[in-house]
Amino acid sequence: MTTTPKKPAASLIGVAGVYLLLALIVFYGGPLLLTISRSAGTNGWLFFQTRIMIWAVLALLYLYATRVEKQPFLPWPDKKYKPLFYAGSTFILLVIIFIAAGIIKVILLGFIHEQISHKLLEYAGFFKHNIPLLIFTALTAGVTEELIFRGYMQPRLEKAFNSPVIAVIITAFLFGVLHSPYGTLIQFLNPLFIGALFSVFYWKYRNIKILILCHFLVDILSLLAVTFYHSKG
Repeated sequence: MTTTPKKPAASLIGVAGVYLLLALIVFYGGPLLLTISRSAGTNGWLFFQTRIMIWAVLALLYLYATRVEKQPFLPWPDKKYKPLFYAGSTFILLVIIFIAAGIIKVILLGFIHEQISHKLLEYAGFFKHNIPLLIFTALTAGVTEELIFRGYMQPRLEKAFNSPVIAVIITAFLFGVLHSPYGTLIQFLNPLFIGALFSVFYWKYRNIKILILCHFLVDILSLLAVTFYHSKG
């Protein structure tokens, strides 16, 4: 049975709070660790610490939902499907995402000459010699971002605004903005589209596991492509 958040005010505080924490980590986590460690530049170890910080935010959010809101972390219990549905849905979502990414890139190239993100290339420098870190990064994104944005935020926003459409729009927009530090327009538009697609899927099918798997696959394929086909040296 689907449940809905019982404390809208506390839920909105949770949504705003967790997004603020994520934004602080994404925008300022790296520079803060650089200052503390007095390192000459970003490296794999410092980047790993920022991923651990994101897992810590997820843990804090779980405690907030269960202890302060006093409700399930995931208000929408996962629906069960046959294995073929999991495989088919994941495949279709991946195809849609990569086709859309191609279309977005072609459209952007018609107006601006946008190169690949320098920050992604920087990360590729230490991913190239540390595949476990690459896998951990993709796993972190797939699990934490889906649980936070789709699992936690979306149902609470839908309840607060009494509108699944508004919940999808807000969740997708926030998801896109969180990826903007990569420094390119395409790194905002692609996540914006993926966020909307995933949010609509979650609203219709109520299964977070498929989205976690799909998100992980998108990220690991993208990171592998950047690491081994676009990085220099």
